[in-house]
Order: sequence, then C-alpha cells, then structure tokens
Amino acid sequence: MPAPHPDSSIRLEQVMSRDVKTAQTGTSLLEICRMMAQDRTGSVVIVEKNRPIGIITEFDVIKALARDPGRIGRLRARDVMTTPILYLPPDEDIRT
Repeated sequence: MPAPHPDSSIRLEQVMSRDVKTAQTGTSLLEICRMMAQDRTGSVVIVEKNRPIGIITEFDVIKALARDPGRIGRLRARDVMTTPILYLPPDEDIRT
C-alpha cells in the first residue's frame, strides 16, 4: 500500500470515535471502573456543564491504586483525571 501524500488531509469525524463514554467530576472512581469494564473501553471523558475537562484512562486507575489502595473507594473523578484535555471539533482537517 503506498504511503499517503504528505499534503493529504481528512476530516477528524472520519476517524474519531462517536460513542465516547462520559462522567461528571463527582462520579466515583469505582463507578468509572465499572463503566470501563461494562463498555470495554479504556477511557472515560470527564465533563462539566457538557464540556470535556479531563479524561480517566486505565493508566490513571493503576496510578491511583498504586498511590493509595485503601483510598480507592473514596476517590472521585476529579481526584484522578488527567487535565487539561485537548480536543478538536469533528470538522477539523487533519493530516494523514
């Protein structure tokens, strides 16, 4: 398969995931872990007023467990999310 031309671009909406899982900042980390397991996804976007403000990935969960395993039941999304989150509109052109 030939390499794409260096000047070619596509719209982000052509390659993005549409079924993004979200949670509020006050959602428990255990609930987020349940969502990730049930939906077989590796991340959950954290939103506030319908705007993405952070993300929790499987690695964020592992870090939280390693820091303080006894506190896992008391942690909320705001305690472990990676922030700021960078995002683009779906109609953004991206280079391939």
